[in-house]
Amino acid sequence: MNKRVIINIVFILFLSNILYSKDVKSIGLKSNDYELKPYVATETEEHIPVKEPEKKQIVNTDDPIRGSIRFLDLFECKKLLYKRGIWIWLPEGYKEDFGPYSVIYFHDAQNLFLPSKSFSGKDWKVDETIIDLMNKKQIRPTIVVGIPNSPARDEELNLATKEGKYYCDFVINEIMPFVKERFPVSKKVRDHIIAGSSMGGLMSFQMAFEHPDKFGGAICMSSAFLRKLSNIINRVKTVKTPPLKTKFYIDSGDLETIPEEGFTENILDLYKEMKEVMKKAGFQEGINLKTWLEKGANHNEEAWAKRLPVAIQFMLKK
Repeated sequence: MNKRVIINIVFILFLSNILYSKDVKSIGLKSNDYELKPYVATETEEHIPVKEPEKKQIVNTDDPIRGSIRFLDLFECKKLLYKRGIWIWLPEGYKEDFGPYSVIYFHDAQNLFLPSKSFSGKDWKVDETIIDLMNKKQIRPTIVVGIPNSPARDEELNLATKEGKYYCDFVINEIMPFVKERFPVSKKVRDHIIAGSSMGGLMSFQMAFEHPDKFGGAICMSSAFLRKLSNIINRVKTVKTPPLKTKFYIDSGDLETIPEEGFTENILDLYKEMKEVMKKAGFQEGINLKTWLEKGANHNEEAWAKRLPVAIQFMLKK
């Protein structure tokens, strides 16, 4: 087969919209495999000035992935300042003709599986946790969709901002239809969960609270429920018809008592307040609400990985 024929075959495959996927175990996941490209706004659009994503040397300190990860880069990312693909994690034994699978949509994909990619050098151990829960038959069969963050993370992971609304639209109108079309996932709302920590916890809560027709639950770890960022606590207090069919997991470590720079409220106090506000709104512990206070835990990936089995089991228990 000559060179021209090979080029033509590759071009035809591209036009046929074959999934572009890479297995993390085989490619090593180099930094440019999920490089975020800035969106160029038109003259009539406003957008926040942010720095280009910093490129860093990746040190291979990762444990073997249980299951497999594909990186898919087929999205328009409408109005987002930074373009990105998604990470799809498939469990051991995954089969396209088996299902339906539940789906957990995680913010901050870089922190989920690989310590070398994680912000803190510690990952959430998502693959190990879900495999163990599935093997014990404690949860329904599950896949994970990881959405990488960008330099505009704080703006995107807050539905109270313009950037947050664009990000929410990206998840609901681009990612979710793609996943439902290409993978054997459940059609039931209860099987689609949104998850994150800190600002990701805030955004997960906001998205599930405002879109109960899309998400059956939200995992919200050490959530940034600060009034300076959003009115989410007051929203729960005053809403006429709270989404009581939606499950919410909220938590905090008991050491999360120091306010972030520029803020007066801390994570622990806000967790306690949200817990009481939700109960007054009609949420019931163990039914549509799970709260968790971890002793000796601070605000980091290692603490969230430890609590993740509790959250996932509550959301997807058989």
